[in-house]
Amino acid sequence: MITRIEIDGFKSFLDFQLDIPPFLAVIGRNASGKSNLLDALMFAVAVARGDRLVDAVAAARGDAASLFHRRTDGTAVERMRFALEFLLSRSDLDARDLEEEAGRLPTSWRYETELRLVPRGKREVLQVVEESFSPLASRGVPGLKQFPPPAMRMAKGVDLLHIPDRVLPHAGEDRDWVPGSVCAEELESVAVLRLEPTELARPSPLGHEVGLSAAGAGLAGYLQGIVEATASDARPEGVLPLIKARLTRMVREVTDFDLVTDPLRGDVRLRFMSRHHAGFEAEQASDGTLRLLAMLAVLYDPRRRGLLAIEEPENGVFPERLRDLIGIARDETRERDWLRAWRAPDDGVRGAQVLVTSHSPVLLDVVPRDEVVFLESATRVGGGVAPSAVTRPRRLAAAGEAPRRDASGVPAVSDAELERFRVAARGG
Repeated sequence: MITRIEIDGFKSFLDFQLDIPPFLAVIGRNASGKSNLLDALMFAVAVARGDRLVDAVAAARGDAASLFHRRTDGTAVERMRFALEFLLSRSDLDARDLEEEAGRLPTSWRYETELRLVPRGKREVLQVVEESFSPLASRGVPGLKQFPPPAMRMAKGVDLLHIPDRVLPHAGEDRDWVPGSVCAEELESVAVLRLEPTELARPSPLGHEVGLSAAGAGLAGYLQGIVEATASDARPEGVLPLIKARLTRMVREVTDFDLVTDPLRGDVRLRFMSRHHAGFEAEQASDGTLRLLAMLAVLYDPRRRGLLAIEEPENGVFPERLRDLIGIARDETRERDWLRAWRAPDDGVRGAQVLVTSHSPVLLDVVPRDEVVFLESATRVGGGVAPSAVTRPRRLAAAGEAPRRDASGVPAVSDAELERFRVAARGG
């Protein structure tokens, strides 16, 4: 899982550092940087897994120049830096290590990259100027030199691994670069949901596998893919009944839903049932119902392993249902026994990793304080440059305790500040 992200020079971030536990709720008022955090996460992940930079920029919702942090006088920083730290599965590493020596490879790794706008002819283009992938806990890990180029190459005789071909297997070799390939799978499965009801309601085309977009396009096809991946003689609908049970428990107006395949139209679509209607299309379903279904589908997809980030899950969702959803998401970060029916006996069922961003105080009622981070906008001065409006993370003080400052001097959020946040969110 991703255990830490560092962002410097991207949008509203300067020297930003955030540790990410299995479940993390990021709360804050409007314009505090919550959306920018998800943009930064998707951008860093896209660069790390070797996506085209034009696609990485598109994932961050901007053009290349606009991604660089700008000070109050309009000047921009010259570089963006990102770091991602990973805790890789010991069982995954040992299972792929052809040396067959349990525990040989470290589990904690760090990816770093720096990007700049580089002149090219009459224009500037975004370019990765530095990139590295290294184990966190040790220097000179025995045996690392055996992994072949170009998947990695040693630099300066230490355990700094440059990965020009990113973390893909080395072509023509029978073995993978083990930590890199495990990390690649982690990066490939990172998902951010920014759900739009109009996208969720659209039918999905037949004939090819459909993924769920960040906005929710392809939901019907995505659910069909889950069914096809998990169906068996004993369970012809696979994991779908579990998703149905969770949805109908949360949205009592809905009693069931089906995936309806229409060969003439060439699509698959959602059809809901309720106490008062024998059947109605997704376009007639409430926004909250569609959003909840999409979030449940991703949470209960046995194929998914990486970090799931959800932007503002409260949109269109009744507070009590939001409490239930957050409870389910937190449960999924623990041991997931339900997965055993759809995974091989030797495959792990370790918990998922979920990050949610929200301006709803409901999360404060259901999430422990050590799993909550408060984002705020602050002014940064000094360094001989114009001031900057930056996003600053703050942990929450323990209930009833005076807030303490962290190592960088930032005070924890007090009970009084949390109450003001609650009042503001209620419009008081």
